[in-house]
Parts: sequence; structure tokens; C-alpha cells
Amino acid sequence: MPRTLPSQSMAPPARRGFAAILAIVAIAVAAISLAAPAFLRADDKKPDKKPTPSVTMAVPLGLAAGTTAKIVIRGLLLDQASEVHLQDNPAGGKITIKLLSKGKIAVPDKFEAKLAGDTQVEIEVTVPPDAAGEANIIVTTPSGPTPPHPLLIAAKGTLLADKKAGSFRDAQPLAIGQAIDGTIESGRQVHVYRIDATAGQTIVADVEAARKGSLLDSLLTLYDAQGHIVASNDDYNGTPDSHLKATLSSASPYYLSLIDAYDSGSPAHVFRLRLGTKD
Repeated sequence: MPRTLPSQSMAPPARRGFAAILAIVAIAVAAISLAAPAFLRADDKKPDKKPTPSVTMAVPLGLAAGTTAKIVIRGLLLDQASEVHLQDNPAGGKITIKLLSKGKIAVPDKFEAKLAGDTQVEIEVTVPPDAAGEANIIVTTPSGPTPPHPLLIAAKGTLLADKKAGSFRDAQPLAIGQAIDGTIESGRQVHVYRIDATAGQTIVADVEAARKGSLLDSLLTLYDAQGHIVASNDDYNGTPDSHLKATLSSASPYYLSLIDAYDSGSPAHVFRLRLGTKD
């Protein structure tokens, strides 16, 4: 009979034993390789970043030159504050700050603490008559200082107290060159202001809120004396703040309403409304 050659899959006993050893080693290496990433990930995992103190907003957003006022500073990790001071003072004049109290504060419903703040400090601020612009405040805590946060300083005699008028009949007068610090304190709250201007005059109404940390998403609407909408603005220049410009056709009263675009409201929905003639 002709000689039968062994198939290529068959190997001598010695080689078969060596192959078995190689297979065992390969399995062990594969197991180690599968486990290694998890092991390495465990070793390489970065520790959780420690929370840092920060200021979310001032309530109200500021005050007028030549006055003394109490301001609540909302933020994170402020309940252990030891000092509040100015980083710099581009507003001019000598501004003094006194720390009155500190503690926890409620977070408005449906908002996160990182936006609204869950701690606060209350300060008393005195501003000289010649100051105007913004002053940057810093809160010092055991965890470190907060980044600077602006405090708005209105020129002397230009900042009005908000009367929270909610209708045309009770609208609060607002003249060119004046400003109002206010708060949309609850959902569906409306603030209405009366503007008496000359025919052909251009007015510019500007809301500063979200840019300074407020939770307010403002919506401005201008009405004529008959209740017709003249102009409206929700968001402006990439921010939730409103900016409305209109030329008035008559000398009759006009009415400017300010609301939250989502009918929201809380003590953290603060704003400064300015009325002028230029952007």
C-alpha cells in the first residue's frame, strides 16, 4: 500500500505539548489585557473637584451713588465668609462695605443651586456721590476668595425704587435718563412703566439681568395709549436680556411692560431697567 502522509493539522507529541502551553499562556495574557484597562482606569481616575466659592448675583443688582443700602450677595459656599471687599473700583470714589450676616438661603423652585446660589452674605454698602459704573466685589471664605462680581452703581439721582405697578392705570413714571432696580418676585408678575415723551423721539429701554447672574429671562413690550403693541424684545445680542428701541409717533403716554418670558419669578429674578435715547 502506498504510504499515507500525516495531515498538516497533526503534529508530533512534543510539538502538541508545546502548543498547549502556548495556548494557556495566550489565554492568561488575554485575561490580563481585559482586566488591565479597568485597573488602569481605577488608578488614573482623577479625584472629584472640590467645590469653590462663587457669587451668582447681587440682590438688588446695585445701588445709587450718594446712598447707603443693604445688598444680599447670593452664591456658593458663602455661609463661612469672613470679609467682602472690592477688587478694584472703576466706579470711582471711596466705596465702603460692611459684612452684616451670612447663612443658607433657599434655592428657587426648578432652578439649580449653581445658578441661583444656596448661601448668602448680607452687606451694607456706602457709595460716594461722585461714583458711577461698576464696582467688582470679592467674598473671602476659608475655601478661598470668590471670583470678582460686578455691583452696579447708578449716577446720583437717577435710580428709582420699583413700585411694582401691574397695570396701565397704576404705571410708574419713568423718564429718559432714569433707571429702576426691581424684582419679578412671582410667576406671571407684570411691571408697567409710563413714558411721557415728545413726538418723533427715539427711546431705548435696556434690561440688565442675566448678564449679571439674575435668573430673569426678560421680555419688554411697548404699548401706545390705546393698548396697541409698538415694539417688543425678548433676547438681545446673544443674551436673555431685553433691549428695545422705538421711535414714538405722538406725544401721548406710552407704556412699557416687563415680565419673565417663561412666567417665572423669585427673589433671584432681579433686574435693572434703564431708559435712554441711545443704544
